[in-house]
Amino acid sequence: MQGMQITSGFATTCGKGPLLLVHGYKRYYCGSTHILKILSGQFVWNKNRARRQFELWKVTPALLSYRSCYTSGKDSWSNTKGVTDCKNSGTNMEKNSQNLSAEEGRVKRMICLYIGYVGTDYYGLQVNRQEGIKTIEEEIERALYSCGWIGEQNFRRVQKISWSRASRTDKGVHACGNVIALKALLKEQWFELDSNFEKTKQNTRTKNNSDELAFSSLGSLKKDVLEQLNRNLPDSIRILGVQPVTKHFDARSRCNFRAYEYLMPLEAIPGASENIEQAICRLEEILSLFKGTHRFHNFSSGLRAAHKKANARLEGSDPGEEFTTVRSEQVSSTEADIEERNIEDANNKEQSMKKYEENDEIDIEDNQEMQFSDYLCKVIRQWPEHSSHRLKRQEYIRSVYIADIEGPLEIQGRNYVLLRFAGQSFILHQIRKMIGGALSVMYGRLSMEALKVALYGPFQVPISLAPSEPLMLVLCDFWNSKRERYELIPSPVTQEAMKHYKYKILLPRVAELLEQKRPFERFFVEGLYDYGGNGNLQRLITKFHEWDEKRRQRKVQNVTERNQASSTSQDAFAKKTFNRRTERPLPPKLFTQLAVELRMLPGPELCRIRQALVDARRCGMISQDPSTQECIQYLKQKQYL
Repeated sequence: MQGMQITSGFATTCGKGPLLLVHGYKRYYCGSTHILKILSGQFVWNKNRARRQFELWKVTPALLSYRSCYTSGKDSWSNTKGVTDCKNSGTNMEKNSQNLSAEEGRVKRMICLYIGYVGTDYYGLQVNRQEGIKTIEEEIERALYSCGWIGEQNFRRVQKISWSRASRTDKGVHACGNVIALKALLKEQWFELDSNFEKTKQNTRTKNNSDELAFSSLGSLKKDVLEQLNRNLPDSIRILGVQPVTKHFDARSRCNFRAYEYLMPLEAIPGASENIEQAICRLEEILSLFKGTHRFHNFSSGLRAAHKKANARLEGSDPGEEFTTVRSEQVSSTEADIEERNIEDANNKEQSMKKYEENDEIDIEDNQEMQFSDYLCKVIRQWPEHSSHRLKRQEYIRSVYIADIEGPLEIQGRNYVLLRFAGQSFILHQIRKMIGGALSVMYGRLSMEALKVALYGPFQVPISLAPSEPLMLVLCDFWNSKRERYELIPSPVTQEAMKHYKYKILLPRVAELLEQKRPFERFFVEGLYDYGGNGNLQRLITKFHEWDEKRRQRKVQNVTERNQASSTSQDAFAKKTFNRRTERPLPPKLFTQLAVELRMLPGPELCRIRQALVDARRCGMISQDPSTQECIQYLKQKQYL
């Protein structure tokens, strides 16, 4: 059968094989399938069918490109005949799209959206194309498309418009300061003129991409345009501000730190009814344990269901339906990948079973077949170590700058406290597990020393997962420490909108959700007592001390070996090593500790302190490997603080 090539609505014969619709740079293999999904790639066999598709979908021919393929049974584009280069085809489509947008006076430019949302009815922020899964980004994408900010050829193809987000919040998590960056079709008249706009436009006239550089210096979006955009969004989602950014801005990589807040009812803190100040100070003391750089391998998503079943067996009850939970995070492909990687610790079941059966302290009945839940029960009682693969993974290492409490504050006649956390980034469920661990200590399910073992030791310590309803993302900061400048700063109008949304809309709405769903009651009945506290905490602490002693001995031995090797080496080699040590930068962990001690977030002030310490070490005023206290003492002496 003869295939035809369609260009601008006309069909011509072009060799054998079906016609192939190429849409948005995407290539579709022309196999034995006759018809695929329209606008995602469809084969047509004659001119009449192609014309009917144009009339049915009312698609501008310039936005589509048909290519004829000859299939010889091989899944390769290199053997196709009569096929023009697909990359050039996509380039032509983009040029046609730009011509269409130019007729309307629009240009494609990089912008960022400051968004606020109540995430109760959504399966997280990130786009998920599965049917029946509502996400916040899909609602925003649909609103932008309705307003013409996203072209038809790029709709539902966020990767083609450089879509990125500063923080990917999970299911049920809210925000009043998240940031999304994308390329949109805009008009310069929609933005407030900044004082530096005309100056920037004059200075960049002779440079490449001068229009884009000048556009990035515009002010925030005008109020009427922003209101029109929000009218296409549901009431639970609001765009609080729109600002232009540079061409290659990426919200995720440029974000320096994220700040979260957790709204907790005051009665959820034990002892608050008797002495509020003392109870808050006690909880804040426990939360301060998480400050600094640590390996949060026990504070991420992992063997949650397994721990619940194991603890149910330990309590003598049958792990039935009341202990079965459905992981809502599994609907997200990215979070499912994290979950799949986290359960690798339990994959080597047979080897672990053989290892623990040899232990005389485990009582296994000879006539009873060991089931997987029984195995987990026995293993968790022994406090096994995580697999070396899990402990070596760098994604578990995180830095927390702030972990404190604000309040109490009254919302709708009820007292609450705000638990505040700020860090470079957080892994899945880290904040909720830190709060769950702190509450476990407050309620006596874990000791303070056992919580330290979960943070510093290699052992598997199950930690309670606090409810997700009160968690809010409140700030994303974009300080560039290398260039010593901010990549993005919200305008005063946007800052006021974020503040208004937080205190007038988000906090009352979260308080209302807590009053309706009462998640802490369910947490105290199920979540707090299904994890941890299985009666062997003292054994866990003993094993940790034994492990820590061995670790210290290995560390001393390694230092001794290095010193011996250095003393026997030649003078030239020793001098070279000394020079290399002198020129190396100060460790990042030092500045994390300084930020914690000085209650200071990464920014211009911490950058100034960093440069002062580098100069002091170069001049010999502090040691080559200074401690945190030595640095603070020097900074106070020189009146930097």
